[in-house]
Formats: sequence, C-alpha cells, structure tokens
Amino acid sequence: MTEQTICENLTLKIPEGFTVLDEKNLARIFGGEGSDRWCAANGDESVLLTVVWQKVNPILAALSDMKVMARRNAQLTEKAYQAYGYRFGEFFSLQGRDGSLEGYSYSFSGKNGQRSAETVLIRQKRMIYNVSCVSRAEKAMEGQEALRQALG
Repeated sequence: MTEQTICENLTLKIPEGFTVLDEKNLARIFGGEGSDRWCAANGDESVLLTVVWQKVNPILAALSDMKVMARRNAQLTEKAYQAYGYRFGEFFSLQGRDGSLEGYSYSFSGKNGQRSAETVLIRQKRMIYNVSCVSRAEKAMEGQEALRQALG
C-alpha cells in the first residue's frame, strides 16, 4: 500500500488495487474541471475514493465542532443529491491517524444503479477535507474498507 499527500497536508494510504486518476478521468468523474479534488478508483471504478477540500478561516476552523460540521455537510449533500433519490444512513465516528474523525453515510441512484457512500471530514491547519468513498451498492462493504484503509 502506497501513500499520497494531497494538497500539501493530507496523507492517505492508497488501498491495493486502486489507481490515482489523471485529470481527464477526474473531469469525467466529477463532471468538469477543477483543482480542489482528487480521486483513486479500483480497477472497474465500482469503488471511488474521493477528496475535495476548501480553505477556511483558521480561527473559525479551530472553534468549530467537527460533529456539527459533519451534520452541516450532510445537509448540503442531501440538497445536492435530492434529485437522485438521496437517503441518509447514519452519523458515525472512527479513528484515523489524526485521531477521532466524524462522518456520515448515505445512498443515492447513480447512472448505473444504486450507490452507497461514506464521507469523513478532516480538519488540518486551514483546510477542511471531505474524504469520501462512493461505491456500487453491492460493493458497499468493499468501499467502507477502502475508506478505513485510506485513513488508517
């Protein structure tokens, strides 16, 4: 398992069998151009490990409760995926190399069927990272394991 540093601060472990996508495939997966995103996929792209990030005010970031931020992010995800049959799963906490992380699970309908996803928020310095694993519904357990490996 190799590691990759993303946006100077976040280091993830790339699960076995996953490949980091190039710009052309990033544009295809994310639906356009952009510089604040990253993605690795398993061989048939049935499991995607994605990261998007944004700079935040360092004082506000330090004062923000990550559970509250996860709840707010889940609301934004619901709004974005409402037209795709969004269904909230649950909020959860897990241990990563940077301590306790807050996240949530959800599902939605994709182009090729039902998708399962988990998103974890990570705060490092002036950045908030949304690390997600999106998988075909039948690969949900593989997706959950890939996310935990990446964060471990």
